[in-house]
Amino acid sequence: MSKKNSQEDLEKELSKVIEESDNEEPENELSDSENNDSELDESDFEEIDVTDNPLYQVLSAFFETEEGDNICDILKDLNEIVRENTKMMSKLLKPGRK
Repeated sequence: MSKKNSQEDLEKELSKVIEESDNEEPENELSDSENNDSELDESDFEEIDVTDNPLYQVLSAFFETEEGDNICDILKDLNEIVRENTKMMSKLLKPGRK
């Protein structure tokens, strides 16, 4: 069997699966009353303070700065800086620029 035929077979199978999933009814669909339950009381949630947990204290030393920025904030900022740098380098390296 050639690569072209096997790719065509895979595409056909994928199309069948997509078509079948489009035709299926969602199983655990919420009723309108359950779906519109946006009026949640604060008493429904229990607030847990993990700052006293020794594991939290150890991990926060690795994943948080003294200012409270966590690793996600740091990586997001780093990503933005890299994007800005890439844009500047792209402009500098455009042909015809002196």
